[in-house]
Amino acid sequence: MSESGSSSSAALYHLSLPGSFDPAAAEQTCSTRGRTLAEEGFIHLCTWQQLPGVVERFYADVADQLSVLTIDPARLPPGALRFETVDGDAYPHLYAPLPTDAIIGVRPYRPDAS
Repeated sequence: MSESGSSSSAALYHLSLPGSFDPAAAEQTCSTRGRTLAEEGFIHLCTWQQLPGVVERFYADVADQLSVLTIDPARLPPGALRFETVDGDAYPHLYAPLPTDAIIGVRPYRPDAS
């Protein structure tokens, strides 16, 4: 994994299983598939184009249970968002808790939705 200088003002996305997103909490710390920010070191985010691949890689067996959190990058802590290259693609990683007020939408995952 290597750091990329990319950045984006476009919405980012985070996948959530039931019980891992608490809208009443000030911040979210679930990284991916039951791992926390403390365990993983960052919170996995993705772009809209990366979403199907992330589902396939980490959540294929529970895709029908997922929610997609839409994240406004402008509301993330300054300097905490890094785009890092994994397998030739730059993925957004958040090196801080995800502020709940940065989540601007929540909806069920639908593989055919655009």
